[in-house]
Amino acid sequence: MNFHWPSFLLGYGAGIVSTVVAQRMRPVLTELASAGFELLEAVAAKMAMTREDLDDVVAEARARARGGAADDTAEAEATPPPAPKAKRPKARRAPRPVNGAAGAEA
Repeated sequence: MNFHWPSFLLGYGAGIVSTVVAQRMRPVLTELASAGFELLEAVAAKMAMTREDLDDVVAEARARARGGAADDTAEAEATPPPAPKAKRPKARRAPRPVNGAAGAEA
């Protein structure tokens, strides 16, 4: 079996290219994942608020069906809704050193 230099060089080059691309793409992929989690949290919060509103409507309907007075609805309409929580700023981490450049002296 003969050693095929072009195949060897192609494989070696592919390995180098893949490590360089992985290092360059890591911040992009991290930001995409972060944005995905923020979107997921926003959707979950919206679903929780919608569920709470639906529970309020069901509770009001049950109260009316059991002969509850209209005073409950007047009292509920007079109460102001709670103030929304302030959004905390997203914590940022310092960038990781590439190829162990920081403190990797032996």
